[in-house]
Amino acid sequence: MRLNDYKIKADSYAQHNKNEGTLLLAYRVFGSLFDKYITSDGTKALDIGSGVGRSRKYLEEIGFNADGVDIDEDMVRKAKEIDQLSHERYQLITDLVVPHRNSKYDLAFSSLVVLEMGSKTEIFKHFSEAYRTIKFDGTFIVLTVNDDFYKFQWLSVDTNYDGNREAQSGDKVKIKIREVNLELDDFYWTKNDYRQIAKEAGFSILEEVEPKASADDTTPWISEKEQPPFVIFVMKKTVSLKSKEEIAFNSRLNIHLPGRGFFAETFKSQSIVKKSDLPCGYTGDRNLFSTVEILISPGEFWPFHKLKSSETFQHIDGNDLKIHCIDNFGNYNLIFLGSEHDDAVKEFTVPHDVWYAEETAGRGGYTLFQAKTSPAFHPDDLEEMNIDKLARTNNQDKRIMDLIDRFYPGSTLKKTESNAEASLTSLGKMAL
Repeated sequence: MRLNDYKIKADSYAQHNKNEGTLLLAYRVFGSLFDKYITSDGTKALDIGSGVGRSRKYLEEIGFNADGVDIDEDMVRKAKEIDQLSHERYQLITDLVVPHRNSKYDLAFSSLVVLEMGSKTEIFKHFSEAYRTIKFDGTFIVLTVNDDFYKFQWLSVDTNYDGNREAQSGDKVKIKIREVNLELDDFYWTKNDYRQIAKEAGFSILEEVEPKASADDTTPWISEKEQPPFVIFVMKKTVSLKSKEEIAFNSRLNIHLPGRGFFAETFKSQSIVKKSDLPCGYTGDRNLFSTVEILISPGEFWPFHKLKSSETFQHIDGNDLKIHCIDNFGNYNLIFLGSEHDDAVKEFTVPHDVWYAEETAGRGGYTLFQAKTSPAFHPDDLEEMNIDKLARTNNQDKRIMDLIDRFYPGSTLKKTESNAEASLTSLGKMAL
């Protein structure tokens, strides 16, 4: 719940230009942080605590497809009133739950919100909702005031109130926004408080930026040249920072194929299906079913192949998995397995005798997934497509030609068959 009553203060707050005065020091560095930590195609942003909409509009102006959410009904109302052309981009939070799905955004942005939260539990919920709604390798940027903010005077903020200088974690403090003569109550939290809560929420802090005015700046600053008023935390989901080797070790994926990642057979049914009971084409008896876990990271992929049996994929962790499918008529279909893409599914079954290839959808991190086949996998049941046959499947489909360029750059038929043979050998050792 917000500390301040914006039924009374929303209109006054809307007159305050947050991007000028002292706050301008923070907004000067946001652009470089976005360039550093968000790739060019990472355009979906969520402004958590969007207030009257100024920070959401800022994100939109610099190129983000931005949504805003806030827990205060009057702030949301005012934002919609001010930003009428984008009024549908603002939504009210209830019970501290963001009304958007998991893994939707590339960026979560929180500007001067956490300092109004009266408990660490509330801040933790704020961070947890950011974690939930950003993608696997998404970024969370939090702007708040520095530890000594309430001990100094600033161009835009008067902090000269009783108790401010002696405040301890969780204490209530008071400020006045000079521009509009608006008094607001905050809670005092330290950088160490935020660091601990971020860790508990699952984030790793990549960078802490404390912007202040330069010595030759002609603006009539008060303390801004000597003291940094703000701290900007740049965070990522901790799991996205783990190395693939660490994840593979923890998941007991003990087989490594260069260019294809780590994998291991995690279960094989002891029940046997006789060759006579299997469809035509199987070379012998098979176990009833088997399960494999696979870990791949950007740049690794399993090129086009098909099985005599169907294969059911389930997403476990990390980025979405891209499954490229080509049927016997040359029709291409792309499936996202996971939760990040708008159309992603948690489970998908590739029918037998369909060509398919797998790669991670992420720009960083990894994808961990499970594949189950019934009857159990056997190397005799796998056929890997060579580049010549792939090129002939549908030479009018640019998507397929792009896959050929990426999956088989400069490859010859001989080289492709050699890779297939190496894979079959490793898979055979696992299956037999």
